[in-house]
Amino acid sequence: MADGIAKPFKSITMKHFTLSEFTRSETAQKNGVENVPNEAQIKNLECLCNLILDPLRDYIGHPVYITSGFRTPWLNHLVGGSNTSAHKEGLAADFRVGDKDYLLDWAWCLLKSTAHPFKQHVDQCIYYKNEGFIHVSLPKKGKPRGQFWIV
Repeated sequence: MADGIAKPFKSITMKHFTLSEFTRSETAQKNGVENVPNEAQIKNLECLCNLILDPLRDYIGHPVYITSGFRTPWLNHLVGGSNTSAHKEGLAADFRVGDKDYLLDWAWCLLKSTAHPFKQHVDQCIYYKNEGFIHVSLPKKGKPRGQFWIV
């Protein structure tokens, strides 16, 4: 579990996001999958928001749209996710930014920049440039690896 925010899951502390943004999934709906995180996974989502996504949103000043957040193991399988996916622990999210392509480029640059505090928390950040989204995750344990790729 990610270190950090230790609040009861009933009082979620996300400045710009709601839990439903991280759990909604067309694939889950189509396949009758109940995509509900447990208390530890919700705490991880809070950490992800508090350490990376909320500060990024504040800095950019444009909406950040979660395209994939928490996934149960079965949902992760259905969408073709990795067996070791951080999405299953509530430690990862895929997102778009605003309605202009350059905003995603800007988000990528900010996430990589040593001038911003959220970089120090990033375990993995992958910019899927052709698909138009960024994947970002916190480490499951230990120090963040700080891996950044464009694919």
